[in-house]
Amino acid sequence: MNDQRGFSLMEILVALFIIGLFAGGAAVGIKKITDGAKKKRAIQDIRVLSGAIDQFEMDNGVYPGSLEDLVEDPGDMPDYQPGGYLNKDEVPVDPWKHAYVYTRETEGDQPYEVICYAADGTEGGDGKNK
Repeated sequence: MNDQRGFSLMEILVALFIIGLFAGGAAVGIKKITDGAKKKRAIQDIRVLSGAIDQFEMDNGVYPGSLEDLVEDPGDMPDYQPGGYLNKDEVPVDPWKHAYVYTRETEGDQPYEVICYAADGTEGGDGKNK
């Protein structure tokens, strides 16, 4: 008459271990997806900044001295577009919260470069820091 039903402690521990394995695998997959999304956003931001830089040059005949010139009139540009060249009041930062690097001194055919140094915020790198 002693009819007890339920799970043993060992069965519960095995089930929790299996659930933990699945959760760990999912966390790794989500991290890879997040890193990929940040990289795609940085690429899109660079395209937007490049378009704004090109528009600035077409209006004013020179490239901006800094990315801040895209949101605030440097004062010596008679054909500066009212409201600036970005739809924001400030220059966006990259998905890792670092400033984009803008340089007019490039090697090659490009008159300027806009660079994102990724997660570590330094030049070079491997993996997600590339």
